[in-house]
Amino acid sequence: MPPRLLLVCGAPRSGTTLLQAMLCSGSDTNPLIGEAIDLAHLISAYANSRNLQRLGETTDYFDDLDDLRQFYRQTIAALLNRVWQRHDRPTCLVLKSPALTPHLPDLLDLMPHAQAVVSVRDPRDGAASLWAIGQQFETDQSLAVTSAGDRKTAIEYQLAQQPIEHLGRYFCGYYATVLACRDAHFWDRLRFVRYEALVERPEAAIAQLQAFTGLRLHCNPAQPWQRSAIDFQQLPDRYRGWWSGQGYGDRISAASIGRYRQQLCPQEVQAIEQACGDWMQRFGYAIHTRRHDDRSSSWD
Repeated sequence: MPPRLLLVCGAPRSGTTLLQAMLCSGSDTNPLIGEAIDLAHLISAYANSRNLQRLGETTDYFDDLDDLRQFYRQTIAALLNRVWQRHDRPTCLVLKSPALTPHLPDLLDLMPHAQAVVSVRDPRDGAASLWAIGQQFETDQSLAVTSAGDRKTAIEYQLAQQPIEHLGRYFCGYYATVLACRDAHFWDRLRFVRYEALVERPEAAIAQLQAFTGLRLHCNPAQPWQRSAIDFQQLPDRYRGWWSGQGYGDRISAASIGRYRQQLCPQEVQAIEQACGDWMQRFGYAIHTRRHDDRSSSWD
């Protein structure tokens, strides 16, 4: 397996791709590559198998929990080694997927020498961005979202059907298992990065990322994507809603901060703040609307 592993996690629309691009800017790492979907599938399978083992339902396959853990540790290591070999054996393998976030405590437990950088973002902007993707999906019938062409099985369809406060809870819910973890060793190997700091003060953010990871980053805020192996314009149409108009490949910009004010009405913003208030307080995001009991839907 690779000598070092760095995982980039966070909710969808929290800035994980930009964060990965910045971490992949130096010669110590692989270039920016596609999401680590297979790794997410494996760690999800491990979580399911572990729960079944605790119920005594896997005794025909594994001696005990340690046996099961060792099997998945070896399996995941084999996958990581394969990716490491395919990308010229970098000093540090940098992999990203929001789907890894709910399983990050398990993944760092199986990979005791790995580190993780987790992107967070104002859930009002996150929910508004998810809502916009759902609306585009609703209006663009040309989007082929699954191999079977069944639109109702697509996550984009689910986004379009949900009230805005549900999208806020969905966004913040990605971090629930991370925030619930009480393992001190886990927290020693993890850092949160606010998307807003990443785009408003990229030089300071890069310095902090270098200090935590030990990587030599060469990210130019005017051109953060110079080591990308992804041609975003050639991705399948089903990804269009997730990158269209997002500036992938462009210079770092803070233009999307606070965009929710143009996309959502005050009542919708208030609904997100009530649904996500504890999470917002945890990460220092100010609440701008009054509570329901103030009987007001105006901005403060």
